[in-house]
Amino acid sequence: MKENVMPDLSKSNQLVLDEDGCYADKRLIRIREVMRLSGLSRSHVYALSSEGRFPKSVPLVPGGSSRAWVAGEVRAWIQQRIAERDQEVTNA
Repeated sequence: MKENVMPDLSKSNQLVLDEDGCYADKRLIRIREVMRLSGLSRSHVYALSSEGRFPKSVPLVPGGSSRAWVAGEVRAWIQQRIAERDQEVTNA
């Protein structure tokens, strides 16, 4: 019997969308993983998020202080940075 296994997008540069057009990787990742993926410091992640320039975090427990980010949204943000860089190179 074959198990359904979620694809490991950590080894892929391609973002996968589900049938609703949402990012398929809806795992919640904590700040350390966000920092590892993005290369940003903790304070910069929170600053960009509060400015609306980085994906918003999700409360893990209603009324609690623990926060996480949707992995697909963080990966999409990274892909957007790369696309903007490539566009600048093309326009230069």
